[in-house]
Amino acid sequence: MPANNSIALILPLVVVVVAALVVLVADLFIERKGALSWLAAIGLVVAGAVAVASGPTGAAASPSGGSSTTAWPGTRARASTASAA
Repeated sequence: MPANNSIALILPLVVVVVAALVVLVADLFIERKGALSWLAAIGLVVAGAVAVASGPTGAAASPSGGSSTTAWPGTRARASTASAA
């Protein structure tokens, strides 16, 4: 597994954790608590954007961009051509 693929897997989680820490620290200094909800929402939107921008990763992703020939655990792979029954 390439090193940057490993980073791409955890990057959205890191963004969420950093956003949560920013909200916690901002809570100490901001008197308007309504602004904290907006700050948290912005952090979640950024984490979602990072997840989408990092592209498909994980077991379901295929390197060729098409469908994978491996079957899900507990199932059998089907042939790509239809057979006459």
